[in-house]
Amino acid sequence: MKMRYILLSLLLVFNVTFSQDKNKTDSNPWVLEQLLSQGLSAQKEGKHERAIKDFSIALKIPELKNIYTEEYANFLEGYAVSSLALGKTKGLLKKYEEVLRVREKLNNARGLSFIHLNISDYYQKTNNYSLADKHAKKAFDYAVDLEDKSVKFKIIEKVLNLNSNKGSKEYLKKYINLKDELVEEKAEITNKADRYNHLSTKKDKEISLLKTEKINLQNEVSSQENISLKLGFLSLFILIVGIICLVIQQRKKNNIVLANDEKTKLSHELHNTLSNKLFKARESLSSMHVHVETKELNKYSFYIRELENIEKEIKNFSHKIE
Repeated sequence: MKMRYILLSLLLVFNVTFSQDKNKTDSNPWVLEQLLSQGLSAQKEGKHERAIKDFSIALKIPELKNIYTEEYANFLEGYAVSSLALGKTKGLLKKYEEVLRVREKLNNARGLSFIHLNISDYYQKTNNYSLADKHAKKAFDYAVDLEDKSVKFKIIEKVLNLNSNKGSKEYLKKYINLKDELVEEKAEITNKADRYNHLSTKKDKEISLLKTEKINLQNEVSSQENISLKLGFLSLFILIVGIICLVIQQRKKNNIVLANDEKTKLSHELHNTLSNKLFKARESLSSMHVHVETKELNKYSFYIRELENIEKEIKNFSHKIE
């Protein structure tokens, strides 16, 4: 905790440097804003001792009142509120009156409403109910023009509590009207929230449906791509198989043609060989018949004719093979 305040003090030393001229300053307002926010946060959590330390650090800055007048009033008011919460009432009224003077100069309706409400709390705590009632009503008068109905409702509740034994019809009527307005606003906010939730749910469903459709479309595209890929591979496989079959068939045809050519070649060679031999044999027999006796002539003639017939048969057989 001590380190925290040391760091805050260092921030203020290095970031808040005031000029002698009230219209000029080298200060960084961000530091003051952070310190005020920190103090108010601690105050809201009920950590008033800590809040007072935060507010005190800022209030020790020289010339804060003259240059950052509104911030000065905020720090002083915060200090007074936390002090009152701790029961430290000594000297608080002067601090509240100082804040009131600053707010009146600035003519800040919201700020005036809150300071009168805080002064009312002070007088109520010190059992001065007439002044507490007076400042509570002044707080409401300043709050009338504020848009924040919850602030007005809080103040008017205080007025009614302070006048519970007097039966203030005027403020009771304002209280009822204001409460009705708040109920209507709450109902309107609830309806808006319901409509928003409905639209949000509907939108979420539409988004979910679109996501589902997108996923389905992606799956379908992926499936189509897979099918196309498979068909491509299948077509390629069929093409390769077809080419292989054609090659095999062509080889078979080539082998058959080669075999037939070989057979034809052999038959021609056989034919030529046999024909030549038969021709020579027949010629030899023909040349021999002059030396053969008449009774043998018929026999030679028969053999020659037989050889001629064999030659013809060989020729016919060769033609058939071709």
